Amino acid sequence: MIIALGGALLALDFYAGPDIRFPIFYVFPVMLAAWRFDFRTAAKLAVAMTVMRFLFNWAWGFPQGLVPMATNILIQLVSLLMVAYLSETIAGQDRVLRQRVRELEGLLPLCQSCDTIRTEAGQWQSLESYAATEAKPRPLCPTCSEKEAPF
Repeated sequence: MIIALGGALLALDFYAGPDIRFPIFYVFPVMLAAWRFDFRTAAKLAVAMTVMRFLFNWAWGFPQGLVPMATNILIQLVSLLMVAYLSETIAGQDRVLRQRVRELEGLLPLCQSCDTIRTEAGQWQSLESYAATEAKPRPLCPTCSEKEAPF
């Protein structure tokens, strides 16, 4: 789907001719590729779309001149690569945060009223008995540590 979107934008860009430009819209497929896949995939798409834009200008006979066109193509490539990198970075952080939320949501299913806890088997136990059998020991804060072992 992402490649189809990129292809559609390229086709629209080509058939609009050299006077109407759509390269700003190239950001969307690159961003989606980085979000859905990874930086390498998005970078390949960015390079492919930039090369296609160069070929369009070549087919149109370089209407702006070769040097301005090459400068614009280079700016486009660098911009699309930056978009790919930033999008992949944000997507990676989002994946890590979603995983952490899933872990924390399933950590301790406590009853709001009586403080019993649901075990992995689906049974409800008192918090004290659960802590004695299943829970890992937790660290003590400095104040409690001094109370427990004052020496």
